[in-house]
Amino acid sequence: MGRVFVTQRSYGKSLEPAKQFGELNVILRADETHGKCDSNTIFRKLEDALKDYDPDEDFLLNIGAPHATGQAYSLIMEQTNGKITLLIWMRRTQEYVASPIDVDW
Repeated sequence: MGRVFVTQRSYGKSLEPAKQFGELNVILRADETHGKCDSNTIFRKLEDALKDYDPDEDFLLNIGAPHATGQAYSLIMEQTNGKITLLIWMRRTQEYVASPIDVDW
């Protein structure tokens, strides 16, 4: 079973449904992008956490501050040559579904 990389903990959002896809790895605390950390620090934390992302096994649950989610997505896309699997929340069914992307760079 793979890992689920959660960009940032979010107040009031349960991550329980994402556990069916693998072990949860929350990268940033909920308050970490609210002026307490500079962008370089956030980037380094994301880069370190995602360095072993395996596009065939792992998932990205991209929630949190837009600049952090954008950085996480672009880091993975760069290191995997355009291959990533996102977890997308389906509001109607109240579940996550895997959404693979392979842009074949």
